[in-house]
Amino acid sequence: MLNGYLKNSALWSKPASVRAARPTQRQREVVRLLAEGKTNKEVGVALGISVKTVETHRNQVMRKLELQSFSDLVRYAVREKLVPP
Repeated sequence: MLNGYLKNSALWSKPASVRAARPTQRQREVVRLLAEGKTNKEVGVALGISVKTVETHRNQVMRKLELQSFSDLVRYAVREKLVPP
């Protein structure tokens, strides 16, 4: 059931050019930690970056992938196997 939901999520209704946009390795690290439930501050401490940099990475990923909410970002992380379902 979860797999069907993930396949039909907002990202897959986007054009191929948007789906082809890939976050950088650092952005993927930030997304993974956020999807695991860590706060911006915890992510910053874990990666040795500021809270503002964490927010910037998150916003860049969301803009790049045209995601509308944090829930969409978490679904992306699950679908890309950054975190387990």
